Amino acid sequence: MRRQRTALVAVTLALLLPAVPAAADWKDDLRKVEEHLGEDRSSEALRIARQLTEDMVEELAPGEAAARAFGTLLALRALAEAAEGLEDDARFHWSMAEHFRPDLGSSNLARYGEGGRIITSWQILDDDARRTAVEQRVGAEVVEIAGEIEAPTKRERLEQPQYTRAARSAQVQGVVVVQTVIDRTGEVIDVRIVKSLHPGLDFRTAEAVRSWRFEPARLDGEPVPVYYSFTTNFVLQRIFH
Repeated sequence: MRRQRTALVAVTLALLLPAVPAAADWKDDLRKVEEHLGEDRSSEALRIARQLTEDMVEELAPGEAAARAFGTLLALRALAEAAEGLEDDARFHWSMAEHFRPDLGSSNLARYGEGGRIITSWQILDDDARRTAVEQRVGAEVVEIAGEIEAPTKRERLEQPQYTRAARSAQVQGVVVVQTVIDRTGEVIDVRIVKSLHPGLDFRTAEAVRSWRFEPARLDGEPVPVYYSFTTNFVLQRIFH
């Protein structure tokens, strides 16, 4: 059985692990995470993936290879979270993985056990499918803010998007725009990057916005789920909203 699992991991590596920049020592760590998933050790895979996420996001440079490597990590993390029953975290990290690696939407995840089975049902192939999936989660139609709909108001913001070391060193400046879905309780349940700037800053923005809480949008006094966009302007020394 151990030999079969080892062979299985070797096959799945070709599925998810892309070329990683030679200067980064990430490929071995990604391999460890995937090996633990292949051995049904999702808790250990998640422990490594969490730490690797923090390490990797700080060092990400612009470019497709780095973005794909980070997308691979987030996909593996989501698989581990799904297997551990952490659905909200898994949904967020899988969505971010698809942002960095759009090809994941058509990946065959059957080899990843319970986590793969769960996430297969979340794979998004187009915008219509994404809208349908979100509306199934909130149990209602998600609407655009217009007419008599009152926009959500900030209740609390627990975290601000922060520069990563690599982005600050490269003196990256510019705008990240995210579209969210804010449900009838004022919780952000879906985050999508619609204007990208830098892989590390994209992720830090989505991660921060996900933690914010709101008074929900209302129509005729009743809470309604809405699409709501946020723009973060990254400027060295200061960040404006």
